[in-house]
Amino acid sequence: MNEVSDAAQIARQSWSLLCPCDAVPVRVLTDGERYANHPAPDAAWMAAARRDGGVLESRLPQLRAMAMLLAAQRWRERSGETSARLADAADWLAARILLLGLSHVLVTAESFSLLDLANRRCRAWSEQTGQPFAPALPILVADAGGESCLQAWSRSAEVALALAGGRAEAALTRHCEQRLQALLARVSC
Repeated sequence: MNEVSDAAQIARQSWSLLCPCDAVPVRVLTDGERYANHPAPDAAWMAAARRDGGVLESRLPQLRAMAMLLAAQRWRERSGETSARLADAADWLAARILLLGLSHVLVTAESFSLLDLANRRCRAWSEQTGQPFAPALPILVADAGGESCLQAWSRSAEVALALAGGRAEAALTRHCEQRLQALLARVSC
């Protein structure tokens, strides 16, 4: 795969997928990953983003747990000490894909390789647990809406129901908890 030359072709093909008909939009404010060691955006921005349908990642602790499990799996396969930051951006994106059932993710050309790496980590996890996996497809755009927001789509009926209710974060937390338990039940220690 040639990332640069394939980007234009993918952009043309994915434009028709910009709003997948059978998927529900998911907007995650990535405050859990991005602002662990950095100042968070101001409260007014976060409140406005939440009013616009964004869900705070910090309210979905299962995403952190899954990201750490994916990272630990990699570090277990290596001999040596772990780095200062155990889970990287690809682990976090893979956790979001697995727990939220993301089918499409808005990416820029710069973040295209991150989605590819996250899909590979999801596939490795799925092979280990014996569960089927469909990679999240990229929707290539010039600007993905800022560093603090992940725009994606999910075909999960449970995610659609959670987002349709008035308390999306609480419902998504329950969904992610159930999904994480189901994924962990198939892990062989």
